[in-house]
Amino acid sequence: MKEVIGEGQIVTNASLLFANIASQISAADAFGDVSQEGPIHPTDTHPPLSTRLRSLNFDLTDLTTDAAITSPETSAIHLVDAADALEGELSEIVQALMMKSGEALPRTESVTAAATA
Repeated sequence: MKEVIGEGQIVTNASLLFANIASQISAADAFGDVSQEGPIHPTDTHPPLSTRLRSLNFDLTDLTTDAAITSPETSAIHLVDAADALEGELSEIVQALMMKSGEALPRTESVTAAATA
C-alpha cells in the first residue's frame, strides 16, 4: 500500500492488492528459505521441522506446493456478507491512517523542480 500511495494512487481493496502480489510469487521464492531442519534456535526444544512433518506423514515439498495456492476454489471471503463493500471501507480507513501518521505519503515533485521543468 505504501508504494501505491507513494505513486499517488489509491487502493480500493487491500485484500485484492495482496492477493495479486501473492499470486506473482512462486512457491520456490516464497518457501525457498524454509528448511527441513529449521528454523533452529538455541533455546528451541522442539524436534526439527523435518521430524515433525515425518511423524505426520507429510513432506515439506507437498506442503509448500499446497501453501502456494493463493486462489483456492472455495474462499472464506464468501462467508462475509457485503465483503467487497467492507473491504473498500477498511482499505480507505487504513490508507487514511497511513497518510495521517506519515507512514505513507504520495510523492510530490518539489516546487523548484516543477518550476524548472
